[in-house]
Amino acid sequence: MFQYKPIDGLQSENSYLYLLKFTQAAQANDRVYLSMDSEIDRSRIVGIEVQYSVNFGGNDYPLAPTMDIDGVTYNVITLTELTGMTLTLVNKKRVQVLSQYPLVSLANRYSPPYPNVQSQSNNFKKYDLDILSGESYVTFNVNSVIAAPFVAPITFYFDDKK
Repeated sequence: MFQYKPIDGLQSENSYLYLLKFTQAAQANDRVYLSMDSEIDRSRIVGIEVQYSVNFGGNDYPLAPTMDIDGVTYNVITLTELTGMTLTLVNKKRVQVLSQYPLVSLANRYSPPYPNVQSQSNNFKKYDLDILSGESYVTFNVNSVIAAPFVAPITFYFDDKK
């Protein structure tokens, strides 16, 4: 029997930052699979948020335009780039639980002159998912315009471990 669990009741005190790295520019209809990640696969995902880079008059917010990862400098994805990307998540039964979900809708919007208004709380989309990271992917609906290599930081919020 299915037991209803109100999604607003799900709390998250734990998060995991996943860095989706791109070594070359993507073309329209390209799929980029997430790498297998046991941290994500073991967790019950209760929220997802995508971070991006934007510059407000010399202040980088919420992320700087570049990020150093293992000695390589990556450009951080921008909000404009996110508008042309979707996310598909596959659960452990190999069913798509999110299909072609716009990545931009998983990003908090920050607008000048008060960019930190939303930054004090977790404004992530709430879910109740068990996913397989290696079978989940991002699709580009248009050609990528950000210079490679670039990275899309995705925060997965989780409630408990299985």
